[in-house]
Amino acid sequence: MAITKMEHMEGKGAFGKKIFALGVKNRMRGPAAIARGLYDSDECFELIHIKDRPIKIPEAMEMDIDTFGRTVQRHFDAEKPIEVSSRYLLAYSILFNTSLDYLYGKVDDDCPNVDILAISQKTGLSINAIARLNDAIDERDGRGQSASFIQKCWSHLIEDELYYQLPFDWHNAYAEECERLKCLAALDAIGETVAEMDSSIGSALIEMKAKPISKAGEGHYAAYYGMLHKLAQDIISRLDSLVNRQIKEDGVYEREHRNMLYQFQCELAVAKGKPMPPKPDDDFHWHSHIVV
Repeated sequence: MAITKMEHMEGKGAFGKKIFALGVKNRMRGPAAIARGLYDSDECFELIHIKDRPIKIPEAMEMDIDTFGRTVQRHFDAEKPIEVSSRYLLAYSILFNTSLDYLYGKVDDDCPNVDILAISQKTGLSINAIARLNDAIDERDGRGQSASFIQKCWSHLIEDELYYQLPFDWHNAYAEECERLKCLAALDAIGETVAEMDSSIGSALIEMKAKPISKAGEGHYAAYYGMLHKLAQDIISRLDSLVNRQIKEDGVYEREHRNMLYQFQCELAVAKGKPMPPKPDDDFHWHSHIVV
């Protein structure tokens, strides 16, 4: 039977299941797909190649893949990583873009970047969140310049009291929506119960319960959207504050005012046939669309 699902791994070793799961995560279901991945990767092939064939030979490709596949299938029976050769362990770490620490069971996350993993363990933030911030270091804006403002923006927000306030408000909004859905579920259950009852008195009593539940649901609905509005207003307010703080730090108005004064002085000097005044600083730039 071809092993392509986790159900097929029943009775296999714990380490073998880990290898299979990594294969599935990387779109390599089963030993044949993993073997093909090992063969296609030059770095992996160099580690685990057949002794008398250190380079890929097209005529022997199917034979090599078949050999790798049988080895991978044996590894599926492994209970511990020590049962697998170090060459294959390293090849698996390369193929699946994970760390040897994860394969050996020293860490619980398959993230290959030990620095990101350490930050995740220390801060409690997800691997993907930290990786996103780390990747943003190389981001570029529309003009090809470093988008360092991404880290600066998040730094400001984390330093701000919104760091605590936003999650609490989000949790309160979540709690209100949960209560609204509980009321809705209760109302639906009342409706289904009434539909099955023969006694009009019994159904009337049950329907009486629906009124306070319905009113409570409306209250939670209003509270939920009230929290969403508060979240939006807080974010708008904080971002407005951060924009103005950054503008002040960069001295946008002062620098532009100084530059424009110099530009007008230059244009007047040229018009009068006088020498150009000295530049105020190295940040000066001409505005060709503004003329005196």
